[in-house]
Amino acid sequence: MMEPMPLYMLKMSVTHAENTGSNSFGNPTWAAPVSVSKVYLEPARAAEQGSLGEKDRYDMVMLYDSFHSLPARRIFKQLDKIVYEGITYTVRRATPTPNPFTGFVSFWEVRLVGA
Repeated sequence: MMEPMPLYMLKMSVTHAENTGSNSFGNPTWAAPVSVSKVYLEPARAAEQGSLGEKDRYDMVMLYDSFHSLPARRIFKQLDKIVYEGITYTVRRATPTPNPFTGFVSFWEVRLVGA
C-alpha cells in the first residue's frame, strides 16, 4: 500500500484562489481564497529549454497530500493563485499522482512561478 506523506514534513500553510476565468475586459478572475494547511513547499528554480527558448519556468514546488492536507479533496489547476509568506505565485503546472493500488489521487505536485 502507498503510504501518505509523513506529518513532520507538512508544516506549511498557503492561501489558494481558484481561477474562475476572465471578466469582460479579459482580466483573470479568482474565487474567494481558501486557506490550505499541512502542505510542503520547496524552492526549486528550474527552466526547461524548448526550440523557441525558455519553455517552462517555476520557482517553487508545492506538495499537497490527499490524506493529511486540509481542506480535503482540493483540486489545483493551471493559472490558480497561491499566496505563501506574502508572495503571490501562479500555478504553472499541477500534476496529480494516483495511488497505483486504489486509483485515487495520493498527492498533487504543484509547480509555482512567482508573479
